[in-house]
Amino acid sequence: MTLDSTIRAQLQQYLALMESDITITASVGSDAVSQEMLGLLTEIVGMTPRITLVRAGLPRTPSFRVGDRVTFAGVPMGHEF
Repeated sequence: MTLDSTIRAQLQQYLALMESDITITASVGSDAVSQEMLGLLTEIVGMTPRITLVRAGLPRTPSFRVGDRVTFAGVPMGHEF
């Protein structure tokens, strides 16, 4: 998954407002959905030095956790993103 230019520009504005660093923890497998999710996360992490991506096992795969509070199962779409 690649962000379209409009979403990417909007996200860049939000990322510029970040006041502290965060870690995204990703639980990925070799399946297509895992790889799509990892691609999205890698793209986001590449947009700011304030976000770090680590891979670890979470209760569901594919999933990712933002900080230690919010966990998404699979690839976020629509309003989730």
